[in-house]
Amino acid sequence: MKKIASSLLLFSIAYLTIGQTPVNQKFGDGIFNVIAVDSSWSMKFGARFQTLFVGDFQVSEKEGIQEANSNFQVRRARLKFNGFAYSPKLEYKIELGLSSGDLSGASIESSHSSRMVYDAVLKWNFHSNFYLWAGQT
Repeated sequence: MKKIASSLLLFSIAYLTIGQTPVNQKFGDGIFNVIAVDSSWSMKFGARFQTLFVGDFQVSEKEGIQEANSNFQVRRARLKFNGFAYSPKLEYKIELGLSSGDLSGASIESSHSSRMVYDAVLKWNFHSNFYLWAGQT
């Protein structure tokens, strides 16, 4: 009876592990990609980050490892939003920096404000291959 119960438990656990649904999203589509039902707007959300780990230690033959130091830092953490509004001819792109490395660098020229907005652009396709851009990139 114990063998039957344990084999039944093992079978049910194995059955539950294959019950995951496949994801139809492709690489490069962003984390969150939405288009309105009436195609009046779209948004693609993406994120990226860069980390840095530094490990420093001294090794001697007699005493082994001495003075071990480590440091972990998030150098860049950014959120990206892009898509279109009202029609596919009016596109937008916004990129925000969230880490301390992105926000630092205040200067007198910028009135000591941080650099949170990296890209903020509107692109209007007013005729076939002609685009009018407004913003910074």
